[in-house]
Amino acid sequence: MSKPKISVIMSEYNTPPDYLRASIESILNQTFKDIEIIIVDDCGKNDLSSIVKEYKDKRIRIIKNDENIGLVKSLNKAMAVSKADIMARMDTDDIADENRLEEQYKFMINHEEYSVVGTLANEFSKNSTTGVLGKPGEKTAKSLAYGDSIIHPSAMMRKKDIQSVGGYKNYKRAEDLSLWFELVMKGFRLFVIDRVLLNYRVNKEDYSKRKLKTRRGEIKARLHYYHLTKAPVLAYLVIIKSIVSSILPTRIVAFFRRKIILKPSREDERSDKRPLVSVVIPVYNCQEYIGECIDSVAEQTYDNIEIIVVNDGSKDKSENIIKDKKKRYRNILYYKQRNKGVSAARNLGIKKARGEYITFVDGDDLVGKYLVECLVNQIICTHPECIIVSKPTQKINEFEERVLGYKKPVVKSIGSNQALIKLLYPYGIDNGPCAKLYPTVLLKKNLFNIDLSIAEDLELNYRLIKSSKIIKVLNEKLYFYRPNPKSAMNREFNEKRLSGLTATDIIVKDALSTTNNKKIQKAAVGRHFIEAVLIASDPSVNKSVEGSAIIKRVILKNAGLVMRDFNMFYKYRIVAAIALINYDIAIKLLQSRGR
Repeated sequence: MSKPKISVIMSEYNTPPDYLRASIESILNQTFKDIEIIIVDDCGKNDLSSIVKEYKDKRIRIIKNDENIGLVKSLNKAMAVSKADIMARMDTDDIADENRLEEQYKFMINHEEYSVVGTLANEFSKNSTTGVLGKPGEKTAKSLAYGDSIIHPSAMMRKKDIQSVGGYKNYKRAEDLSLWFELVMKGFRLFVIDRVLLNYRVNKEDYSKRKLKTRRGEIKARLHYYHLTKAPVLAYLVIIKSIVSSILPTRIVAFFRRKIILKPSREDERSDKRPLVSVVIPVYNCQEYIGECIDSVAEQTYDNIEIIVVNDGSKDKSENIIKDKKKRYRNILYYKQRNKGVSAARNLGIKKARGEYITFVDGDDLVGKYLVECLVNQIICTHPECIIVSKPTQKINEFEERVLGYKKPVVKSIGSNQALIKLLYPYGIDNGPCAKLYPTVLLKKNLFNIDLSIAEDLELNYRLIKSSKIIKVLNEKLYFYRPNPKSAMNREFNEKRLSGLTATDIIVKDALSTTNNKKIQKAAVGRHFIEAVLIASDPSVNKSVEGSAIIKRVILKNAGLVMRDFNMFYKYRIVAAIALINYDIAIKLLQSRGR
C-alpha cells in the first residue's frame, strides 16, 4: 500500500461488536478514500481479526498487543506505525459523518497554522441524540483550563507535531487533555471547526464509570498543567465540578449534562444553513458525455444542490441517459425544449432555479468534486452578493488532477472595475459562465442575450460584473472542459461568426456611454479588436466579401489605440502595428499562423 494521506488510529478493548462494526463502517464509507485504518487490539474479549475480515478491506491494519497495556500506550503504538503525515482519532463505539475526514483534511491543508483540528459532535445514546457537544474556535491554555477542549475522537492531528511533544502522556482519562496542553505550551495551535461531523456515543453505563477513582487522572493532569500555564483561579472550579459530578447520582449528572452542557441537536445543519445551489446543465447531442458529466456534478462534496438539466432539442440518445440519471439522483430537475440554442437553454435553467446561487456546467464537461463547496465557501466568508470566479479551467485529459482540490487556493478579492478590465483584455477572468458562482437574483435580472450565438457569455459577464461590487477569483483547478471541434468558433466561417463582433460592439458602446473609466473603455475597445483578429485568422472568412469588409473596418478603426495600449497582449499590438502599415500583409500573417 502506498503512503496514505490520513491514518485513522483506534484502540479496541471490549467494545460491543455491533458498536465496533458501526464505527469501522463509518470510516470505510468516508467520502475521503485515501486512508489507512490502524486498530490496536488491546487484548479484550472480541475476536477483532474475525470482525475485520468481514470487510475484506486492505486499508485496515490490526496491531495485536501481547498483553493489555491501556489506551495511552496503544495510541502511541498506533502512531508509531502509522504511515500518513496526518492522523485522525476515532473511538471504536462512535460513528463518523461520511464527510468528516474530507472536511477536516481540507481545513488542515488550507490552514497549515493548526496542528490539531477537531469538530463538534452529536452526543447520542441507545435511543436518541441528546444534543451537541463542543464549542467552535481556537483553543488556548486558558480555554482548556476552563474546560473548553477538543473532543478527542473528533481530532485530526499533524503527526510530526504530536511526536515533537512526546505523544500521549499517561494520564488516565485525560490523555487527550494533557496532549492539548503540551501542544499549546510549545506554541502549537488547536482549532474546532463549526461542523457536527461525529456521533459521540454516551450511554447510562458511561456515566456510572465517571466516579472519583476514575477521575483521578484528570484531576492530576489539570493540577499539573494549571500550575505550568498559570491558569486563572476561577479555572479551578472545573476541578471542583469534576469531583462533585463524580459523587452525585448518575441520573442527576445526566440531567444536568443534557440541560446545561449540551446544545440543541444540529443533525440537519448541512441542508438548513448552507445555501441551495442550482447547477444548470444545457444539453445538445451529448450522448457520449452527459452521463459522466451528471455523475461528476452529483458527486459534489457540497450536498445542498439541485441539478437542472435542460435538453435543447437533442436528436441523439441524450434524453434517455438523462432520464436514467434522474432515477438515480433525486435532486435532478429535467426540462426539454425545441432547439433554441445554448443561451435559451441556460435562460430556462435560470428561470427554473430555486437556489440562492447558480453555477453552469456544459453537458460535455466534467467538474472536480470540490467545485461547488469551494465556490460557496468564498461566498460565506465574503459577501452574499458577490460573484465567485474559479480559474483556470483545465482540459478534459487533465481531469485526474481534480484530486488536487486540497491544495491551498489563492484567493483574490477585486472590485468591479478591476474585474471588468481582467475580463475584457482578457487576463485573470475568462468569459465563459462555467466555474463561476452567481447570485440567482442577479442572473434573473440579466439573462443571456439569445440574439448572440458567440461571445454571449462575455457580454453577460460584462453586465453581471458591472452590477456587482465584489468579485473573488479563486485560483484552483475545479472545472475540466472538453474542446468541441463542432462549436461555432471552430466551424467554417458563416454569418453567425460575426455575432462575436456584435457582442463586443455592445460592450464598447456601453463602456463609452455609461462609464468614465478610461481603462475600462480602452479594454472594451481592445476586446472588440481581439474578436475581429480571431475571426480574421480563419482563412474561410475570405469567402465572405461582406464579412471581410466588416472585420477590416473594426481592425483598422481600433488598431491605433491597441498599438499604444501597454496593457494589451504583445501579439495583438504587433498585429495592430502591421495592419496600420499594410492590412493585407497582417491578415496573411494571421492566417498563415492560424489562431
